[in-house]
Amino acid sequence: MITELTDEQTRLIDVYKDKWMGVGLSVKDLPDEKVNEIIDGLYQVLDRKEPVKMILDSPIQCCIAYTILDNKEEILSNTVKKIVSEVQKEKN
Repeated sequence: MITELTDEQTRLIDVYKDKWMGVGLSVKDLPDEKVNEIIDGLYQVLDRKEPVKMILDSPIQCCIAYTILDNKEEILSNTVKKIVSEVQKEKN
């Protein structure tokens, strides 16, 4: 276990920080296949079951998808109620 950094490691902290901040903040598009490959690889390393993945185009789409999935029972229930109500109106 490392308990201290060498002078060389300390000197390189900013270099690596800048490198990985650049990678993390990059807005380059990756093909969907590559994204899936990366995610699947990460889950394999973690020895976890691969998740269901959704590729969305923007942060707002992610927020909307999260809200829908987080409230899916309520949304489904309301949708079914509306459908039943419309069907009953048609019968009458």
